[in-house]
Amino acid sequence: MAGATRIAELANIIATQTKVVDDYLQSHNFSTPSFGSDGPKTLPIPASETEITRARYQVITCTEELNELMKGPTEVLWTRFHSSMADLLEIHFVQRFGIAKILPKDGSMSYDDLAKVTGLDRMDIERVLKRATLGHLFQERNGEIIHTIASRVLKEDQSVADIAELFTEEAWPCFAKTVEALDRFKGRQHISQETGFSLANNTPMGMYDFLLENPVRMERFAKAMSGFAANEDFGLLLTGFDWTKVSTVDFEDVVAEGRLKVPTDVQNRIIFETHDMFKTQKATGADVLLLRAIFHNWSDIRCIEILRAYIGALKAGAHILINDVVSLAPEVTPPWADKKTRTMDLTMLAFFGSRERTSMDWIDLIKEASPRFQINIIGPPSHLVEITWI
Repeated sequence: MAGATRIAELANIIATQTKVVDDYLQSHNFSTPSFGSDGPKTLPIPASETEITRARYQVITCTEELNELMKGPTEVLWTRFHSSMADLLEIHFVQRFGIAKILPKDGSMSYDDLAKVTGLDRMDIERVLKRATLGHLFQERNGEIIHTIASRVLKEDQSVADIAELFTEEAWPCFAKTVEALDRFKGRQHISQETGFSLANNTPMGMYDFLLENPVRMERFAKAMSGFAANEDFGLLLTGFDWTKVSTVDFEDVVAEGRLKVPTDVQNRIIFETHDMFKTQKATGADVLLLRAIFHNWSDIRCIEILRAYIGALKAGAHILINDVVSLAPEVTPPWADKKTRTMDLTMLAFFGSRERTSMDWIDLIKEASPRFQINIIGPPSHLVEITWI
C-alpha cells in the first residue's frame, strides 16, 4: 500500500497544528479568529509561547502549500499575474476613496449611498466591492456593504491606513517600472537615481530628493514610516544599552519634525542636531552611535560612505549599532515569513535601488568600510548589528 501523499500529509499537519492553536486560545478564553467585524485584530499569542507560535507558523506554511497544490501550476500562475493585480486595485480603490472610513462601524451602506458620498459610478463601486467581499475585505448583507475585521482595521488603525496609502499610491507604480529600470541600467551599480521610482516619476532624482520638492507626498511617506514604527517591537533594542543621554543626528527636515514629537518628560535627555550622514561627522567622543532603519534605504556603496564618514569621530572602543533587517537563511525561517522579508527587499529595490541584507552581506559591507571595524553581534531576533572601532 502506497504511503500518504503530500496533500494528505499537509492536511494532517494543518488539522493537528490548528488544534494546538485552537486549544491554546480556548484555554485562555481568547476570541477565536473571525472575519466578522467584531473579530480579534491580532492573534494574542506572545513570542514566549514558542510551541504555539511554531504551530501557527506550520498552519500558515502548510495551508499555502496545500492551496497551490490543489490549484495546480496553471491556476497558480494565473493567480499571480492576474488576480494579484486585481487585489492591489481593490486596496487602491478602497484607500483612495476612503470606503472603509465612510462605512459606519456597526451599520451598512447601499451601493447607491456609497456612490452619492464618493461621487463615483454605482456600477464601479459595486464591481470592485463585490470582488473585495470574496477576499474578506468587506462583506455583503441584504445587498448592502458592511465591515469585516480587515476593513475595520483600515478604518480605525491610522498606521495601517497610512502604510496602505504608501504602497498603493507610491510603491505600486514603482514596482511596475522596476524591471524596465533593471533593463535600462543593467551592468551598472544600483543608485537611487536609476530605479523604478525614478522612471515612474519621470525624474533624474532619487526618491528622497524628489519628495523634498513634493511636500504632500513627503508627508504621505513620513506618515507611513511612523506607521511602520508603531507596529514594531523595540524591546530588545531598548534593553541592550543604557540610553540615559541621547543625541539625535539627522537631515535638517527630519530633525525639525522630530523635535515636535519628543514627549516633554524626556526632552532634557535628547539633543537634535542637523547633519548630512554622507559628510564627515563632527561630533566626537560618543560611546555609542545608533543608526536605525537607514542602511536598507541605500546601496552598498552609499552604506560604506556612511560608515566611513563616522570614522574621524570614533574613539577606540566606540560602538556603532546598526538596527536594520538581518535576513535569515531560508532553512531557519518559515516560507511565508521569508517571503515578507524578500518582498520588502524588492520594495527597497523599486524605491531606492537598495536591499535587505543577510549576515554575510553585513560582514562584507562592514569589512569593506574599514578593517578596524570589529563585528560583535549580527542578527535576529533584535535585527541588531553591533560593531566596535578598534
